Amino acid sequence: RTVDQRLDAIESGQDEIRADVAELKDGQKRLETRVSNLETGQQRLEAGQEELRAGQKELSAGQKRLETRVGNLETGQQKLEAGQEELRAGQQKLEAGQEELRAGQQKLEASQQKLETGQEELRAGQQKLETGQERHENVQQELREGQARLERAVEAIRHDIAPLKAAHARNSALRVSYRICEDLGLDEVRILQRDELRAMMRRTDTAAIPRSQRHSFIEADAIIEAVNDAGETHYVALEASFTADERDTSRAIRNADYLTQFTGRPAHAVIAALRIDNRIAGDITAGAVRWCRLDENDLEIE
Repeated sequence: RTVDQRLDAIESGQDEIRADVAELKDGQKRLETRVSNLETGQQRLEAGQEELRAGQKELSAGQKRLETRVGNLETGQQKLEAGQEELRAGQQKLEAGQEELRAGQQKLEASQQKLETGQEELRAGQQKLETGQERHENVQQELREGQARLERAVEAIRHDIAPLKAAHARNSALRVSYRICEDLGLDEVRILQRDELRAMMRRTDTAAIPRSQRHSFIEADAIIEAVNDAGETHYVALEASFTADERDTSRAIRNADYLTQFTGRPAHAVIAALRIDNRIAGDITAGAVRWCRLDENDLEIE
């Protein structure tokens, strides 16, 4: 029995051992599972540490960026404060300018009132001016009418005295006819009368000469008969005027041509005048007509 007990005890111990082994195996499995989990956790921890190191790097970089942004922000803050200071100064200037503007506005309003007063005075003055202008226009019209009457009167006087002036110039030229002949190197013989001029024309065929030119020849201011040192007869066709013009030179030249045609003798065209029209200067320079210059003494009335 002791053996059986021992066997039972052994079997019981074996059962316990098997139970323990089973528990050990289970424990081993649990341990292996825990080790596996631990390894997985270790890997996760390492991975997390790697991520942590990467995050720390990013955090450092972010920290630097943040510090930079903070620095920029501080700089911007300084600029903002400076800008605010300038803004306050500008605000003060603006307020001062507004004060000046208000003062200027007051002055402007005062000036506006003065301007309105001045405009009212100007309108009153304008009305007076228009009234004066109307009177002035009436006076101007009267002056123009008076001027026209005066001009007509002067023209009538000129028309009336023209024959007197022509006669006076002719008489003055006749008084110095000897001098005219002397200037031509001739001696005066006589001044032909109109009857003698008509007779001279009757001795010549004058049918081709216009009637007006025949009358102009007879009514010449003077036809002078003269002789040269050899005793040869010359004629002088004289036209006299205060101011000799183209009409005088044309008559003198034409009459001199007729004298040569009628008598066969040399004839000279002469104008006796105080002054000449510039338009006949070319004829004088060319020798077509001679100018006997009269002076004030020649034109005095005796």
